[in-house]
Amino acid sequence: MWGDIAIAFMLSFITSFVCVPMTIKLAKRVGAIDYLNERRVNVKPIPRIGGIAVILGFLVAMVFLITTMVIQGDLNLEEEIKFISSCILFTSTPSFSEVKIAREQILM
Repeated sequence: MWGDIAIAFMLSFITSFVCVPMTIKLAKRVGAIDYLNERRVNVKPIPRIGGIAVILGFLVAMVFLITTMVIQGDLNLEEEIKFISSCILFTSTPSFSEVKIAREQILM
């Protein structure tokens, strides 16, 4: 079990590490750049879509863990569905209060 978690961590890290330069190029191509103005503290323009690489790394790790749990027969489907739906709600909803309400409704 701990070996699978370590592998999932490394897969997530490597996926995010590889995808960050790609998202920087994508941000420049589509114009998703945070430019300087009087309210910003950054000293150079910064891409705004770096979270895509982090979420992709998380999803790769989750797919790996779920497939290894299915192969090993350790999958508790009801608990996994609650966890995955909570993760999806947490990553796709901008407001924490909305996530909290939805998560409480799912876990009831």
